[in-house]
Amino acid sequence: IARKPVHELTGALYYLMARRREERGAFPTFEEAAHAGCAVPTDAEVADLGEWAPLALRVAYETTLVDMQRHARLHGYELLFAELQGATHARGAHRPAFSFLACRARRRAVLVVRGTQDLSDIVTDSRAHATRFCGGWAHAGVTSPRRA
Repeated sequence: IARKPVHELTGALYYLMARRREERGAFPTFEEAAHAGCAVPTDAEVADLGEWAPLALRVAYETTLVDMQRHARLHGYELLFAELQGATHARGAHRPAFSFLACRARRRAVLVVRGTQDLSDIVTDSRAHATRFCGGWAHAGVTSPRRA
């Protein structure tokens, strides 16, 4: 991917999205069928997702520490640490932008990893390697410090 010009990557993503839209049109209940054997989430799990969604969808995408802190506080959390821009290490590993939040009242700490925001994030995403983690899958770069 690194050798391809940006306009070719953009075109490829556009056609991939169009193909997926076409597939959904041919089989509109695909997601329902694909998840037919999945367990129904409990009320507690839905409540947790409702609490964490604003952190992942709003706080993680703020461009300043002040805005991150302000939005985190609106949801009962405080910002402990954040890296607003992804980074490339000397070994060539890419690290996505992230923030670490805490809610003292609930005695919870949350690591929020920002998703794809710009073209540089696409490079990080393309180099992602999944690994088993806590009964599911996670980005190997996120789980590697746990093993150190």
